[in-house]
Amino acid sequence: AKKRCPDINVIQIVFGKDSKHFKARLLSEYGFIYFDNIEIIGSNGITILPKRKKINNKIESIFEKNVLAFSKEGMAKISQIIITVIGAGGIGSGLLYQMARAGFRYINIIDPDFITADNCNRLYWVNNPRDALEEPKAKFMAEQYRRFNPRARIRYFIGNANTNKARRLMKRADLLILAV
Repeated sequence: AKKRCPDINVIQIVFGKDSKHFKARLLSEYGFIYFDNIEIIGSNGITILPKRKKINNKIESIFEKNVLAFSKEGMAKISQIIITVIGAGGIGSGLLYQMARAGFRYINIIDPDFITADNCNRLYWVNNPRDALEEPKAKFMAEQYRRFNPRARIRYFIGNANTNKARRLMKRADLLILAV
């Protein structure tokens, strides 16, 4: 939008369960700029929504705003759930992408397929297709997930879900997701 209409500022504000829980960002020529507080101008004057405490740990600060949606207890649960995703293609890679951002840490990925010229356009995290071609999808997605969250514990299996190793990964999971 900024490239098409450079004179228009795009501001996005999303509120959670009340006005103290929000996410605000401005689309600038350099990308999104995020705000820690906002001013609301209304009939009662100007209200400044307060800054939230910052988390010192850089990795944990990535997930700081997720606490607004899930609470600290919810984030603790999310970080302990073991999930096995069968399929790392268009659906599975999108799901893994969102799971990484939500803070899930224990992930198993099962997929027998490789990244090819005819499927890389559907895969999340494939920013440079030439570098990803012929990589196993499960391995590639595991590496990208780890790049986003180095604390994540990812296991992957390149093969079909009906093998003994894949079954062992599925049995260890709290949640099994079929994304084929």
